[in-house]
Amino acid sequence: MSSLIDPSQREPIVAHKFGGTSMGSADRIRGVADILVGRRGEQQIVVVSAMSKVTDALIDLTKKAAAKDASWTKDALGLAEKHRETARALLGANAGPVIERLDRELHGMMELLSAQAFLGSLSTDL
Repeated sequence: MSSLIDPSQREPIVAHKFGGTSMGSADRIRGVADILVGRRGEQQIVVVSAMSKVTDALIDLTKKAAAKDASWTKDALGLAEKHRETARALLGANAGPVIERLDRELHGMMELLSAQAFLGSLSTDL
């Protein structure tokens, strides 16, 4: 079967993967955006990791909740505030819709962690 598009006429696709350190703060995220904007005109695929230390923090939250360690609530709220502050630093007055979305996601995360705390053990069902 022949292709309708001549392969020599296809634009190359540039793939980028930015790890947690690259996404660790508003300044670092701006740097990533500058790289991407600097390659305007190219087709790009972008994969980003969670902000620096967030994956480990989520694992710790789950373990604390399952162990009925009440500090998980304060830690979860701190993690949420880190994301809100980053949104405000990047978007300024336009951060409202992003913060609303973050808060909806936080609510869902808090419900799941509350369920882990209720069960008193790690559950793969949640």
